Amino acid sequence: HVLERAEELKAASSGHAARRVQSEELRATSSGHVAPRVAATRPTASVTPPAPRPATLIASPGPSCAAPPPLTASEKATLARSSRIGGKVFLPWLSDDSSESFSFKTPWEDPDGRLAMSTEQQQLFGKWARASTIFGPSPQMIRAVSPSSITQTIIQDCSFVSSLVVAAVYERRFKRPLITSMIWPQDSSGVPVFNPSGKYMVRLKLNGCERRVVVDDLLPVSRDGRPMVSHSSEQGELWVSIIEKAYMKISGGWDFPGSNSAID
Repeated sequence: HVLERAEELKAASSGHAARRVQSEELRATSSGHVAPRVAATRPTASVTPPAPRPATLIASPGPSCAAPPPLTASEKATLARSSRIGGKVFLPWLSDDSSESFSFKTPWEDPDGRLAMSTEQQQLFGKWARASTIFGPSPQMIRAVSPSSITQTIIQDCSFVSSLVVAAVYERRFKRPLITSMIWPQDSSGVPVFNPSGKYMVRLKLNGCERRVVVDDLLPVSRDGRPMVSHSSEQGELWVSIIEKAYMKISGGWDFPGSNSAID
């Protein structure tokens, strides 16, 4: 029920201020020390559970409705605990998250810091570089979304890369924006675009609801100048590397111990 209440928050297209206040309250709660795992929490007797809604593959804004009732202290605590992973906070996705600021005077760097690398990766590591420097002079977030263009390197996330392949096949076959709907910033047509400032936001489903994962485009390059991350063989295409970095961030770093296809 707590997660359904969170879904109601993101589904409401009105009540923008109320949603923003609750997001800030949740961020404040998340900044405190909490246990990494969450015990199931029942809503108090005064809370009426919302009616179940059919699951959808692609999130939609939902119908216009009044501002949702404020979250209870118990609900805030539960969402705060499930939002805090590996010392970082990944808040539930809200319908107004697409208004995130992406433009900066200087290249943006993730305040959460750079992702850790394994000993083997560190031995091959040469430098950190911006995606636009690594993948060519004309970077583009989405060029083909081709499953055959996805190239894995030293990162041991083969099951996750396989998941990207399946998602790319789905998008091309059924013409549904499975991949292109999860990366920001986007243009007026809803297509993800290259951001010269280097800040991106990826929407991933994690701990029971869709969450916002913010990353920069600083990627590790080997001593011989090759990208150490998964990437697209399409000239200048960035989506593979950006989505992989978002997944590595919630997983703790580039020193990923190995994929679990059930989770990926």
